[in-house]
Amino acid sequence: MVSLMDLKVADLKRELEERECDTTGKKNVLQQRLREALEQEGENPDEYLFEGPCDMHLMLQNLKELKVDLQQKMVESSSDLKVDLQQKILENVNDLKDDLQQKMLENSNDFQQKMLENSKNLKEYLEQKILENAKELKEDVRMELNDRKN
Repeated sequence: MVSLMDLKVADLKRELEERECDTTGKKNVLQQRLREALEQEGENPDEYLFEGPCDMHLMLQNLKELKVDLQQKMVESSSDLKVDLQQKILENVNDLKDDLQQKMLENSNDFQQKMLENSKNLKEYLEQKILENAKELKEDVRMELNDRKN
């Protein structure tokens, strides 16, 4: 952005042409004419800023600075993301470890309960079979004794 006094003749003529004003004369005449046109528009000519000429060198320098800044921000973001990712992975591993330990404890308790139930059932079954076999054996012995008596 440039002030009225910093405009070049070509820029003065362009501004005057846009306002449909006469574009002939020396620089000081063009400046005075543009000053009067701005005042008619209700603008303060001493504070009014015009778009300056396109400075390719300045634009290129700004782009280079933006590129460096962007690269730096990308590196910082990448580093931050890496730390965040490592932290989340660690949290997930710890959560999974806790879940696994809880499931193993539950499964161990379930297994122990089922083993106790199966042991109790097996004990009852074996006791019943022993009683049945004892009755059969007692009957066989009685019959054998009866046969010997006869």
